[in-house]
Amino acid sequence: MEKIGAEIEDARIQSVYDIWGKKPPGIRFCDTDVLTIAAKTDESEEVKDTFFFSLKADGTFAVNTAHRISRLRRKRLAEFLRYYNIADKVEEYNLRKGIEEWKGKKIEVVKSNGRYIFVQ
Repeated sequence: MEKIGAEIEDARIQSVYDIWGKKPPGIRFCDTDVLTIAAKTDESEEVKDTFFFSLKADGTFAVNTAHRISRLRRKRLAEFLRYYNIADKVEEYNLRKGIEEWKGKKIEVVKSNGRYIFVQ
């Protein structure tokens, strides 16, 4: 798959309940927050993705959790942060403050099954 350049246009953290009145099936009780990232490729295609996690009071999030599905979702977010050199120590990274600097950051995407996804 060919990597294509993209630029983050928007990144925001919201509560699951701000987006949905009731949690979607498969979202565990310990996943209370959603990180939504929107980017535009060099070919003007829009790419969006969501990451589920639980934000702590200090702005960080725990990668490890008791539930396997939640842990996999959080590891996916941690891999995203490491791959794009956003955070080396993910457990200590203040996501709430750091997200403000993401707009305009260059990233890579690939086309998979007819849609673009972030490289991780």
